[in-house]
Amino acid sequence: MRITTRLRRDVAILEPDDRVTVETEPQLTETVRSLIECGQRRFVLDLGSVPYIDSVGLGAIVGAYTAARRRGGDLKLLHVRGHNRHLLAVTPTCHWIEYLDVAAPILAEPLRPVDGAIAAPARPGIGLAWDESTVHRYAIG
Repeated sequence: MRITTRLRRDVAILEPDDRVTVETEPQLTETVRSLIECGQRRFVLDLGSVPYIDSVGLGAIVGAYTAARRRGGDLKLLHVRGHNRHLLAVTPTCHWIEYLDVAAPILAEPLRPVDGAIAAPARPGIGLAWDESTVHRYAIG
């Protein structure tokens, strides 16, 4: 597994590109540990390219969250989808890790699926309006 790390102001954005499992957990744990040793405290873990997380991978995420919080920082999850979203939903100790949906939190009006599809509202442009105060609150850079 490769983990791309980008820094935006004081936030380290970690982007693993494969499963987070017993086989790959040491890479995630070591990446977070080394960043914390260098003084990093705030993290976003982008799971958009992670198709699967097992219980050991979940433990690594909880460990990263705990390590950041112990040092006055935080860890947030981004792009949690499919199996991974279900795993977090059924794991009682993970309710305190905040994660963001792709766009739902920053839309002025929620998208409503009809017959399994989402149609954009009939407005100029793409038909979506942003909730500017929420966009500002979630802005990293």
